[in-house]
Amino acid sequence: MQENVSSSRSKMTPFLQTLIQAWRLYVRGFVSFIGMYLWGLLGLLPVLVLALLALLVFMVLSWHFFVLYVLFALLGLASFAWAIYYGTRAKIGLILLLKNDFKSVKADFKESKKYFWRFLWASLLVSLITIVLSLFLIIPGIVVGVSYAFTLFAVVLADKRTFSSIEKSYDLVKKYWWPVFGRFLLLGLIAFVLVLVMNIPMSYLNDMGKQVYSTFFNLVWAILTPYFLVYTYFMYQDLVSKQ
Repeated sequence: MQENVSSSRSKMTPFLQTLIQAWRLYVRGFVSFIGMYLWGLLGLLPVLVLALLALLVFMVLSWHFFVLYVLFALLGLASFAWAIYYGTRAKIGLILLLKNDFKSVKADFKESKKYFWRFLWASLLVSLITIVLSLFLIIPGIVVGVSYAFTLFAVVLADKRTFSSIEKSYDLVKKYWWPVFGRFLLLGLIAFVLVLVMNIPMSYLNDMGKQVYSTFFNLVWAILTPYFLVYTYFMYQDLVSKQ
């Protein structure tokens, strides 16, 4: 009976097909992804303004008062929290762009507000569980990491709460753990090879050239990051279709 159930289970979309589909969707939504990045960067403005003010007060004017140190420390914490808030909403916005087929960057960023706390708590909880298990038991950490890989997608795409989103991800993966693990592993290997190839020029550059190229490298990697999100999105949708 168990063999019949296992054999009748439909297979996931082949790795190469998912890879190509994700690339096509990534290219189509490239401008929208960049736009969402810019919304997220707005969260850094208070940090930059505060840094400039600190430079003016402490370096130019040489005002070294205890009250000012306390004030700037509090403002620093507030601006840091604001940067996290905007950055998290931008991450949610990237998923909403996929959900709403790139209709409006501004509207999707605005909509991201209602998912913020669920998304944040789910992200922190899954990360904490995975890290703790990985520190003491590597294999269970990997198992849990793969099983909960779609938690944040469940928050946004299935409108789930924190714990139900974790449960949703587990339910999606439990019958397809090895295929999901294999697809993530293959994608990780491709990313690893890409990093190795892109690092080759570093051996032929001077210190200034290395700094410039490193900045370019980080920029390229940031631009490519949504592709991995799109790839995971296709896997999520594939698993949902199997339920």
